[in-house]
Amino acid sequence: MTCSGLFLKAAPLLDCLEICGWRQTWPDRVDRIPLTTLYRNVAAYITKMGTQLKVLTVRTRKDEIAGDEGDTEDAVKDLLCSFSGLQELEIDFLSILCLDLETCFSAHGTLKKLHVSCNRWVNGASHWNSKIVRILELCPNVQYFAYSIRISYPGYAMDCQILFPLSPRLYEVLDTISAAPSIRALRILSGLGFWEDEANREDRNWIEKVGQIAHHFATVILTRLHSKGSIIRLLALSPNLRWKQSRGDSNLQYYPHYFFRLKIVDVDGRNVIEAAPLRDYVAECPDAAIFV
Repeated sequence: MTCSGLFLKAAPLLDCLEICGWRQTWPDRVDRIPLTTLYRNVAAYITKMGTQLKVLTVRTRKDEIAGDEGDTEDAVKDLLCSFSGLQELEIDFLSILCLDLETCFSAHGTLKKLHVSCNRWVNGASHWNSKIVRILELCPNVQYFAYSIRISYPGYAMDCQILFPLSPRLYEVLDTISAAPSIRALRILSGLGFWEDEANREDRNWIEKVGQIAHHFATVILTRLHSKGSIIRLLALSPNLRWKQSRGDSNLQYYPHYFFRLKIVDVDGRNVIEAAPLRDYVAECPDAAIFV
């Protein structure tokens, strides 16, 4: 625990902190620090010594939740309430469903980048959608927002007709997000086609079709946001993982990550929203570097 003690003493000096899962040492001696203990110890040091922390990531693995002490959400609340002034926050764990969100976020109205992920928190069930409304009210300066929304196409990709309707629940979530005055970039944390056979990911035709489906989603989503007065101009359909296919589609997008910018084009005298694919998205649009 010596290493952990040194880390805890240094915690108030950090401006960026990422807490992810258990700390493992050698195979014959796994030194596990319960996450709840770590959160509370860091919170105690910060409360006592102050902090310069501006960027915080709290992320756990699914298999750790079952072995936790059952009060992870209280420990995370203690951590977030021990200081104020965060600019970037990524929070990803199952207990977020029980987190006192208003208490946790009230001290961090300074947030500019907010990433909220939970496999069970999808499609904006009415009570969770209302909590997102409140979070965005408490954090009015958020410019980048990432959120778990399940988007899926009917049936199988190769049989899917591209022009299919989207879920009414998805529109409800988009309307909530569009009301936030400062959000310029939205990342929807969802992987298209994950429920299909993994072997399909090596099929060029399947990859191309899923890319077309992603473009359809992006067009409808950006059109809806624009119609509601949102200033969002950058959209990512990108699950919460770093893996990507080594081979791109015809738009040089790499499954399962898709990036788009809103483009307004004239069609017969009418302004029509187009989702323009961003290939090398950081080079083409420097503002999209926030997705990295």
